[in-house]
Amino acid sequence: VRSLDLDEWTQRQVDTMKLGGNGNARQFFRQHGFTDLYGSKSEKKYKSKAATQYRQELKKLVDAEAVKRGEIVDAASASSSNGTNGVAATTNLLENLELASQKSTQ
Repeated sequence: VRSLDLDEWTQRQVDTMKLGGNGNARQFFRQHGFTDLYGSKSEKKYKSKAATQYRQELKKLVDAEAVKRGEIVDAASASSSNGTNGVAATTNLLENLELASQKSTQ
């Protein structure tokens, strides 16, 4: 747990919170078949296949934001989310989450 007032945040951490967050994580988990978000043990949830995929996708999104700002992203990250591919991945995931949200409210 981090404090907004007492701790310092890097831009990547801020991006992670903006792009990730509880709402987007819940949507991602539901889209990937993990429906017991509140009743299951935390360890099971956070070590699930859906959680691993979410962390990977979130890293791609954060790397894409860093590329947009002109930051150099390490070679391993760049190969998975470089330039416009990373930006496209960011747009794609966020659009998918938005569509899923709209469907669930209808």
